[in-house]
Amino acid sequence: MVLFLVAASGVVWLCELAQAGKVSDRTANFYKAQTEKYQDKEIRLDVTHLRPLTPAVRVEGVQFFNAYTYDTRENVPGGWITVAAGVDEVPALLKRYGQAPEHGPRPLVSGRVETKDLRGKLVSPAAGVLLVDLVGDVKEKISEQVARALEREARGAQGMTGGFRQR
Repeated sequence: MVLFLVAASGVVWLCELAQAGKVSDRTANFYKAQTEKYQDKEIRLDVTHLRPLTPAVRVEGVQFFNAYTYDTRENVPGGWITVAAGVDEVPALLKRYGQAPEHGPRPLVSGRVETKDLRGKLVSPAAGVLLVDLVGDVKEKISEQVARALEREARGAQGMTGGFRQR
């Protein structure tokens, strides 16, 4: 019961921030707070880096990542969201976004983190599971069981980011 209340209050807090204009509209937290409004629509994210996921259940031809976003208006981390990409796209994605955030010029003065634009379709293959689909048909390729396993993996991996570091 306590866990439910804590989770529910977190969602309410995210919704209030998004509606008050305090959360950038290009962060994972923004889209997680307004899932219904943006589901099955093209979205844009300010991504600092990607972390590959190795879920227990694999989907043929698809690689999953956690994409870490950054609120460039407030200059704070903007949360993470899972991204599904074709295996052929993996080298290009890792080259573009990297696996660790990069700071802009004079990071000690500005504190700014470099972001790159990521566009994809926001889909929910199972209740409570969000993905940014770069494949185009990932929602049809994965079952609810796979979606749940992927969500567990993503939540476990997100705590192991190591923070932002200079490159």
